[in-house]
Amino acid sequence: MRALGGIHYAAHLRQSSFYKKLIKNEILQEHAITIGGQQILPYVMRDFAYPILTQIQKFFNARLIGTVDQNAYNENMKKRRVPIENAFGILKNRWFIIRNINVGVQCAPLIMVACCVLHNFCRIK
Repeated sequence: MRALGGIHYAAHLRQSSFYKKLIKNEILQEHAITIGGQQILPYVMRDFAYPILTQIQKFFNARLIGTVDQNAYNENMKKRRVPIENAFGILKNRWFIIRNINVGVQCAPLIMVACCVLHNFCRIK
């Protein structure tokens, strides 16, 4: 898969400030929970195109038949990922600017936040 400008998504991620902060452990360190005595930090789900990091989790190989636990993990992650993908789809359908954000890195998050706020306002009204 390729991002705008023909750059592969994984390369685009590696160039981002999000990735640099992730590598330096400057983000996703708060709000840890403890399960069975093990501290669990927040993480980001990824597909197979992105690099493996402690904070970036992936599905087990979907092409292979995994263990019962691996299959349960994959199903659990799919259930959590689908609503997020659907939410982005709704935003893209309502706000066409999101389909092809061709602005600087500083402006893109502001556009996304503005679209989310306007979307919520439309839903309320």
